[in-house]
Amino acid sequence: MFVLKKIIIQIMLVGLSCYSLITCNAIQELDQKKVSLDFDELNHSTQPHKRFLALAPSHCEWVYEFKAEDLLFGRSEHCDQPNQVLNIPSVGHLFPPKLEQILKLEPSDVLMIEGHIELKKKLEQLGINVYQIQAKSLNDILEQSQKIGQLLGHQKEAKTWLKSAQAKLKQIKKRRIQRRVMIEIWFSPLTIAGASSYMGDLLKQAGGETLKTSRDWPTVSLEEVIHYNPEVLFMSTPALYKQLISATPPQAWQGIDAVKNGRVYLLEGRLARPGPRIIDELLWLQQMLNK
Repeated sequence: MFVLKKIIIQIMLVGLSCYSLITCNAIQELDQKKVSLDFDELNHSTQPHKRFLALAPSHCEWVYEFKAEDLLFGRSEHCDQPNQVLNIPSVGHLFPPKLEQILKLEPSDVLMIEGHIELKKKLEQLGINVYQIQAKSLNDILEQSQKIGQLLGHQKEAKTWLKSAQAKLKQIKKRRIQRRVMIEIWFSPLTIAGASSYMGDLLKQAGGETLKTSRDWPTVSLEEVIHYNPEVLFMSTPALYKQLISATPPQAWQGIDAVKNGRVYLLEGRLARPGPRIIDELLWLQQMLNK
């Protein structure tokens, strides 16, 4: 059962996915010229025979955002947005994907997150280009959007997205960290977004702070939550969210400021994927913190 829970947690953190912090000043200073990328090593040009396989949900969303879906020939079953991607053949779970299914699709290029060392090695031995793309901060997300656009040969669409993202980021005002926040990722065991994760970085940009731990996605005890006493709670688990906003929340949670003051919010999938929707979700995050 513990192994199953661990796998479920890993799946929920895909794309997170799960990350070096940048400062709030970086948001205002970011412009198209300051997103520094080194593509010399890619030496990549999009040709008609290119066949991409995107294993992380955020990767699939980038492909469609940049209007490069004609290059996508495979996905993992966790790639479910936009709806059109469900018509693309699946290679199964992400932990791990099925090598046999991947090879049947004859990909020339594979987009994947970190952690699949053996799979990456086997694919590269077969002459398949493998790109491990996993964000650990807001700046990473901006840079990687351009890297993916480059790989797909859709630099124009990628630059258009970046310009729009930078315009939206200017709406985020510089402000002191003044709210203690906790983002629940999974309830059993209780798993949260750590300060060093990309979610922790987004939270900092929005004007909050979270529990500082040595891990991006730590499991914590209820006692640690009570001691930290978050002023705002963002929940991924609907059942727990309903309990916390009820007239009689669980006794152990009743003394927490967020619960006492009615500042518990359901994420409904927001922030879970470091893809093209993340900027709008960051603006939503700040809006909730400013309530």
